[in-house]
Amino acid sequence: MSAPKERLCQCGCGAVPGVFPRTRTSDGQTAGQPRRFMRGHDKRITVTGPDGYAIDKQTGCWVWGLQIARDGYGRVWRSGKNRPAHRWLYEKLIGPIPVGLELDHLCRNRRCVNPSHLEPVTPGENIRRGSGAKLTHADAERIKTSSETSIEIARSLSVAPSTVRRIRRGVAWTSDKVMP
Repeated sequence: MSAPKERLCQCGCGAVPGVFPRTRTSDGQTAGQPRRFMRGHDKRITVTGPDGYAIDKQTGCWVWGLQIARDGYGRVWRSGKNRPAHRWLYEKLIGPIPVGLELDHLCRNRRCVNPSHLEPVTPGENIRRGSGAKLTHADAERIKTSSETSIEIARSLSVAPSTVRRIRRGVAWTSDKVMP
């Protein structure tokens, strides 16, 4: 059985790096916290070019090789700000991200900064596309059109009845029109 993705070495080797054995405040290490890399594997990430990424030939991802935040997204220091690397490179190569939208990683690789793997979407759509989403668009349509009670639908979809009621009232799972 393989380890959860967030527990694997971030160099991509597939090994499980374990946890920090003791707390060292100088390094920001806390005992029992998971390590991001196997010992020495943080040096494996090679950066090609001045923009800080390496191209993965199998996936086409531009894997960020510089600073990585605890949430797994690349970070870059530009114009006096610490910014998400995927947003910075998208704006540099494509243009500004429309107001009210955020970038969805279509490849599901948080370290990827390839603009062709990024799509501007509403925050609600980004959440629905995520791995933690319980409902699909088809489920939402079923809820809106069904004559079943909220409790019956909620049981069949393993969600709270209040979720079903919010969808029926148009509070949740709306068309997500971007406000000017």
